[in-house]
Amino acid sequence: MAEQAKKRIKFYPEIDLQRFSILAKMLLGNAIGLSFRSDKKKAIVKIVSWIVGFSAVAALSYVFFFFANLLRIFSNYFTIPPSVPSIIVMVVFTIGLFPSAKKMVDSLYWSRDNRIIMAFPCNASTIFASKVFVLFIEEVIKTYMVEVPFLVGYLIFRAGPAGAFFWVFAAWALLALAKTLLLSAISLPFHYVHSFFRKHSHVGVSLSAVFFLSLVGVTAWAISLLPSSINIADVWSDVNAGIMSFLRWYRNTFSFFYRLTNFTIGTFMEDGVSYAFFTFDSTVIMLIILGFCGLIGYISLTFVG
Repeated sequence: MAEQAKKRIKFYPEIDLQRFSILAKMLLGNAIGLSFRSDKKKAIVKIVSWIVGFSAVAALSYVFFFFANLLRIFSNYFTIPPSVPSIIVMVVFTIGLFPSAKKMVDSLYWSRDNRIIMAFPCNASTIFASKVFVLFIEEVIKTYMVEVPFLVGYLIFRAGPAGAFFWVFAAWALLALAKTLLLSAISLPFHYVHSFFRKHSHVGVSLSAVFFLSLVGVTAWAISLLPSSINIADVWSDVNAGIMSFLRWYRNTFSFFYRLTNFTIGTFMEDGVSYAFFTFDSTVIMLIILGFCGLIGYISLTFVG
């Protein structure tokens, strides 16, 4: 009996790679709507739209940094410190956790195609892995349309080395993988929370109303603190000092996110001159992310899937 129990409890994922490949291709085609076999013209138009969108974000990013540098908004020197793009991309990346978590739960537990997929001749781990893989690809595409082109614009502005333009894609794909695996591991608790709000919609509406009213109240309070008339020239030195202080606070308080950004684009020193493509901090960050992906991937596939 003890030996039979040990055989039933397997602490590793049983993934059928052949069926995983078939299922992933099918789900991916439905998710991103890109198929040269069924509609080559539509696929080409979609790829071109991605390229145009990427180029537009990169161009806007470059223009933003160019004029910010010209006006010396973020530095007294003719440069933009890396803490500026770090704050922007990390805020976007963090906010993106919430819609990604909802999409993960909807895909894994509420999707209409789950009944059809469950009828396929493959185990639960294979189905789970294929769904997570498709969500990872979608996350990579989303990242390549927002965070990556924004940082590419910064790299162009700072005249970064050629290798940095290639590395930023690989680094953010790795971050997208870590994000997807983390959400897959905690998808089950999110599922229960989501189910609660689906059954008790009035609770969600009430919380949303409280959050919105609080946001309006805080905004109104902040506006009331402003003087009736402001002369930008008179207060600019104080505003500029406040911006510099905030950037230093970010580097010290959220040093992990700051170093995470440096890991993806290389390390531009705050003096605006020095640059290091790969530092000791970057190596440590990469090892942490790889270890995190391995551990979380094992947990999610073994115990959640």
